[in-house]
Amino acid sequence: MLRGLFTRLDTSPGQEKVILAAVEDLMTAGREARKEARSAHEALAAAMRAESIDSGATAGARTRLQAAFDVMAVAGERAIVSIHDALDSQQRRVLADLIESGPMHHGPWAGHPYRCGHGIGG
Repeated sequence: MLRGLFTRLDTSPGQEKVILAAVEDLMTAGREARKEARSAHEALAAAMRAESIDSGATAGARTRLQAAFDVMAVAGERAIVSIHDALDSQQRRVLADLIESGPMHHGPWAGHPYRCGHGIGG
């Protein structure tokens, strides 16, 4: 996935190392956030099974979901700062354009008639 990005940005090996580390940190945070969100889902399911809703259970689930979001928000910000610092101004402009246009314009389904609304029936 990142090979195409590295080619498009014309990154150096040092820049690639920084980007890979940032992505790995983000993925690690994602795994932690998923665990936290999963525990919130379990708490909500338990609250739904109960004869009456326990506001403490729902508040606890909300707290867990917020914690999962916060983990990802902090990790995302850390990754953005790290990658920004590693790139030069032209590379940052290219990456910013890719971010702005969204993954469907550049991802594996770009241009696929059944995935992006172009072609058959789209």
